[in-house]
Formats: sequence, structure tokens, C-alpha cells
Amino acid sequence: MSENFGLKIGLEGEKEFKKSLAEINNSFKVLGSEMKSVDS
Repeated sequence: MSENFGLKIGLEGEKEFKKSLAEINNSFKVLGSEMKSVDS
């Protein structure tokens, strides 16, 4: 039972981690676009 519980926690944590990475990546794309706009 505890192995199953740990696996579930791990998978949910990985899902949240990947979601956070995607949000950070998107923020950097927006920031890059804004910097190009300021530069020009």
C-alpha cells in the first residue's frame, strides 16, 4: 500500500513540476517579446 501511495505522490508531483516549468517557459517567451519591443 505504501509503495502505491508513494508512486501516486511522485506522479502528481512530476505533473505539477512539468506544469510549473511550462508556465516559467511561457513567461520567458513573453519577457523575450517585451524586451525585443523595448529594444526596437
